[in-house]
Amino acid sequence: MISVSAVVEKGDVIKINYIGRTKDDNKVFDTNIEEVAKAEGLFQENHVYSPLVVVVGNGWIIPGLDEALVGLEEGKPVTIEVPVDKAYGPWDPSKVKIIPKRELQKRNITPVKGQEIQIDGQRGKIIHVAAGRVRVDFNHPYAGKDLIYEITVVKKITDEKEKVLALLERRIPGADFTDTIIEFEDNNKLIKITLPKQISYYQYLPFVKRELALDLKTIFPNLEKVIYLEEISLTDL
Repeated sequence: MISVSAVVEKGDVIKINYIGRTKDDNKVFDTNIEEVAKAEGLFQENHVYSPLVVVVGNGWIIPGLDEALVGLEEGKPVTIEVPVDKAYGPWDPSKVKIIPKRELQKRNITPVKGQEIQIDGQRGKIIHVAAGRVRVDFNHPYAGKDLIYEITVVKKITDEKEKVLALLERRIPGADFTDTIIEFEDNNKLIKITLPKQISYYQYLPFVKRELALDLKTIFPNLEKVIYLEEISLTDL
């Protein structure tokens, strides 16, 4: 008999390993497993390879995959097929734009076919370069494609403090949160988080604090306030 506690439900905080493939050619396009990334030529030196933290049903991943997580068993690998409409949507010809070459040059971009660029917060791929114009496709790279994912739920997190740590790890991958102190008060209306001193130097910490508070609200519905505490030892200065 399967333990109820090991079965994933909506709202659960889980960690997963995944391998994403395009259905038409079975090519791996994404994974969080370092060995697979190296074998498939996807390895990035500065990327942190670790289980992905997901709050099930919160839209943190593509819809078809998010929906399919419900009912999975901890530790049991599964293969999930995600159709176009529940992945990155159909390919949209209106998202292919013609941009004057001089406009790109003003942005210090020397256009080359196949190059990925970012303009006004939009990421696109150059698909054609002419004398004075450049055609850029702003569709998602996997728009119009059915996808296949190999998924393993590494862990279903039930401990409240461990949930907070997992969400911290999601926001600052690879950081050491060993010395983090987490306290719950007033029926989880208040959470106090004492961050390790090395985290205080993180460049994007103010943004992380805000986003983490919003993340926590999704799993602790009574939450009204998050207090972040940082200790500074004068002997270390």
